[in-house]
Amino acid sequence: MKLSNETSELFKALAKFREQLKQPLKDAANPFYKSSYVPLENIVIVIDEAIKGTGLVYFQEHNTESNKIDTIITHTSGQWMS
Repeated sequence: MKLSNETSELFKALAKFREQLKQPLKDAANPFYKSSYVPLENIVIVIDEAIKGTGLVYFQEHNTESNKIDTIITHTSGQWMS
């Protein structure tokens, strides 16, 4: 994990985000295992709802060196983590 030099405002905002975060709906069916699961779009919905009013923004980019996706979270204060 990489962090900006200062993180106090970022972590306060993350705590507020966590308080507002709700469990996503498990409303997709997997017929092979006869079970239900949380589809990706439901995860995005609850994150986008909980992030309101926190000053946080998230985005993802492809890391060509590791061939993985990096998630970067920024705050209006300029603080960030990835």
